[in-house]
Amino acid sequence: MTSSRRVLILFAAAVLAVAAGVWLTARQTSSSTPERALLYPDLKQQLDAVQSVRIYKAGDAPVVEIARKDAAWGVVQRGG
Repeated sequence: MTSSRRVLILFAAAVLAVAAGVWLTARQTSSSTPERALLYPDLKQQLDAVQSVRIYKAGDAPVVEIARKDAAWGVVQRGG
């Protein structure tokens, strides 16, 4: 097999692989939920009632807690 023929075959394989990737990505994007859809649509009405937020990592270990005092948010606890 000549060198130019080998390059042509590799180029054709690369084009096919890229085309398949584009097709699969377009197929998944069109069937999924729109990106701008709200995850929790009713949360917006309840935001003023939120007083604190706790973030945990794997194993329920606390990472950080922030709380609202008057109109400002601040870190209450960090790293458990």
